[in-house]
Amino acid sequence: MRLFIFLFLAAIPGTLAAESKNDYRINIGDQIEIDVLDDSEASQKYTVGSDGAIQLPLIGGFRIADLTTDEARTRLHEAFVSSEIYINPTLAVSVAAFRPVFVLGDVRKPGNYDFHPFLTAEQAMGLAGGAMLSYENEEARVLEKRKLSQQLELVKTDLARIAARAARLQAQLKNQEAIEWTLVPQELRSIIRREDFEELKPNEDKIMSLERTNFRVQRSLLANAEVEVEEQLRLLSDRERVQLDALDYDRQDLSRKREMAHGGLITSSALSQLERAAKAGEGQLLQIQEQQSVARRILGEHRREILRLETGRNTDLLTQAQLLQAEKDRKISEFESVTERLDLISQWMNTATNTRNEYRIEYEVRRRNEAKLISLGVTGQTELLPGDQLVVALRPPESSEKTQ
Repeated sequence: MRLFIFLFLAAIPGTLAAESKNDYRINIGDQIEIDVLDDSEASQKYTVGSDGAIQLPLIGGFRIADLTTDEARTRLHEAFVSSEIYINPTLAVSVAAFRPVFVLGDVRKPGNYDFHPFLTAEQAMGLAGGAMLSYENEEARVLEKRKLSQQLELVKTDLARIAARAARLQAQLKNQEAIEWTLVPQELRSIIRREDFEELKPNEDKIMSLERTNFRVQRSLLANAEVEVEEQLRLLSDRERVQLDALDYDRQDLSRKREMAHGGLITSSALSQLERAAKAGEGQLLQIQEQQSVARRILGEHRREILRLETGRNTDLLTQAQLLQAEKDRKISEFESVTERLDLISQWMNTATNTRNEYRIEYEVRRRNEAKLISLGVTGQTELLPGDQLVVALRPPESSEKTQ
């Protein structure tokens, strides 16, 4: 039986071609390298988060998505200068690593592949081993359908675990005691089974309880240390007040005794002893004030530790949520791909055996922007962008009734 393959050409608005190196606009998931050439520090790498920003020391969240590297360098320069971190720094900004492209669907080796400029849909399919053309054999179709059905169940199980983890992260960010079905991302509720989520819920609740207990213990220890230093400062303040009163009395007494010594009523040695006592009192006051300074510094460190603990926890949870978002998108794409392939096999099984086999390959790019995941029909010569999900679909011949 002869096999004819036609490439499906779909007209699309605009262009999907990857920009040149200088025109490339930074996107979510890219790794950006920033080097301050005026200092001796090594360059630093930052990953663009789902909000389009990188987290910079002393500056915080800095939006960099949708900028070219030249534009990013200019805005970073302005941010460093306005924040008084540097006076006039010389910066180098580059894309250290692009997001990989994901090739799914009717290919021999689905998975993610390193992006390189000018990578076309057809080339990406080639990286994934080319189109999978085993469906012309009836036995192969039956085996493939069974294999895909098992794979679909595994993907659903993975999505259930992702849903439970996503619910836990949301519950932790909201300081809730347990996870709920309502915290599961909306796009997963129509895919996973509620009973699978409920089965995973106790373990996620336990993980959340352990994390919460650990956080509260650390927070409590730091808070107790803060209270102790505050009490120490209160006692030092009382000592300072007493010492000031005593020192004031000694100074008044010394003034009187000097007048008496001038009149010959007391000896010079007695006056010298009083002067030494006054000097010792001043020394004790300075010592108390030094202890206060040390205590205030320790108190400030405790308060900064508490702030770092609280902000670090939230930052860690948000980072986990971002990573889980990317994992969820990949699994949903895999779920859709396996579902489409199962549907395709069913169509092939229903196709008349005497139909002339004319097959075509369709390409679809799924691309995430900050708002949602969009789908675009493309041709084999369309150039991809970093992070694109390329879905290859091998379409069956028309049924015999349609060809007549």
